[in-house]
Amino acid sequence: NIFLNVALSAVIQIPSTLFACWATKAWGRRKTLISANILSGVFLILIGVSPSEPTWIKSILSTTAMFGLSLSFPTVYIYSGELFPTMVRNIGVGTSSMCARFGNSMAAPFVASLVTVEPWIPPIIFGVAPLIGAMLCLKLPETLDCKLPDTIEEAEMFEIRSREEKSALRGH
Repeated sequence: NIFLNVALSAVIQIPSTLFACWATKAWGRRKTLISANILSGVFLILIGVSPSEPTWIKSILSTTAMFGLSLSFPTVYIYSGELFPTMVRNIGVGTSSMCARFGNSMAAPFVASLVTVEPWIPPIIFGVAPLIGAMLCLKLPETLDCKLPDTIEEAEMFEIRSREEKSALRGH
């Protein structure tokens, strides 16, 4: 039922946003974003490989994927605002937002139209995208409880400090 799926997608945004508020403070921005992307990516791929019947399986999978996507959206706004130095923060956040809107308004309808070729293609593509995003986030520093960089030089030092901390944790 398309009406039920739309209603579930709308309702799930409330708990996912509240969870994002808690998780970004408890786990940090990076871990929250990576976890949300993995959650949504895995469940979107499961939609592509799950059977058509019973339909409630796809409803549960899509609701869980929507939870992950709704969790990542507010997290990425917080995180991107903290990654960019003050000098270019508005440009960085604006560019991030523009890319998200482009993907939503331009790429999504094209990918969704691939359902005419094979019905499993769109959920697989939509699932791989957040998994790639999660892998790319592994290279980013954690910003929780850190002083935000004001200059590009401070942002570069922020990245160097983050790498040194990761290396120390691994024992290298």
